[in-house]
Amino acid sequence: LRAAAGAGAITEDDTGVLVREDVLARGLPASFETAQQARLDGLAGPARRVAAAIAAAGSGVRADALHGLVERWEPSMLESLFDTGFVARKDDGLLLWTAPDLAEPLLASLPAGEREEIHRTLLARAARNPRQRFRHRLAIGDVTGALAEAERAWSEHPEASLAAQAAAAAAHDAAAAGTWHERHACRCMDEGRDEAAIVPLERALALG
Repeated sequence: LRAAAGAGAITEDDTGVLVREDVLARGLPASFETAQQARLDGLAGPARRVAAAIAAAGSGVRADALHGLVERWEPSMLESLFDTGFVARKDDGLLLWTAPDLAEPLLASLPAGEREEIHRTLLARAARNPRQRFRHRLAIGDVTGALAEAERAWSEHPEASLAAQAAAAAAHDAAAAGTWHERHACRCMDEGRDEAAIVPLERALALG
């Protein structure tokens, strides 16, 4: 239905909902994923930049944190993003990216300088916890700062995914990487996922 509406095949006027058979006859995207990608590709200019910032924020961001990312910011810029279905607003005002599988492809489509500016802006204005700061610091190349945030995040919420990401970030330091791989393995075992613990445990042992 979203694909049909996006293509203009389903519209609404004072008389009710209208289905345009001529548009349907031209064909719609073959799958939900294709339709999603088409909508993502349709984002351009400031809207694409704002969408990327919301996606990069992860667990939500307030609109006022986005002001510095585009010239002549207007709240109305968000309306086009709500229409895509990629962005939703929670009751508390936080803006959420609703298509996590498309967050990285969207960010990767931007020039490196724009991606870094987005992460720096979010780090300064919107990072509310160590896990978020870890992600943003890592994205701007501050590996030392990122690993310090990872330690703080681990002390609050020891998650296997955090340990895996920190181990990758610490690849230049065998001792630190080994510690994070061991944490990853132990967390997986604590969660009853013994098979998932095998690879990080092997890596921890290899790094000695």
